[in-house]
Amino acid sequence: MKMAFVLFDGMTTLDFAGFFEAITWMGILGAKENVTWDFCSNKEEITDDRGLIVKIKHVYPIYRFMISCLYLADLQREALDSTLPSSLGSKPQVM
Repeated sequence: MKMAFVLFDGMTTLDFAGFFEAITWMGILGAKENVTWDFCSNKEEITDDRGLIVKIKHVYPIYRFMISCLYLADLQREALDSTLPSSLGSKPQVM
């Protein structure tokens, strides 16, 4: 599973760190195979709400960035759909 963490100016790093820690353990513990992740944004550096500057490896212009986010959200939805127990019946439709 490949993940992208989308970072942006004004984000709260403390909130992100908790989410990052929990999600990346899926790969560390072997709950999912081939778990990888990258950090991305629409510029090379972002500044959080306390002034911490984070350098970004994957930078996309805003239009490509938005398309990438939608693509990643769709991939995540598909991954979640595939983990639903069959006892729940049909999978919900996403609009």
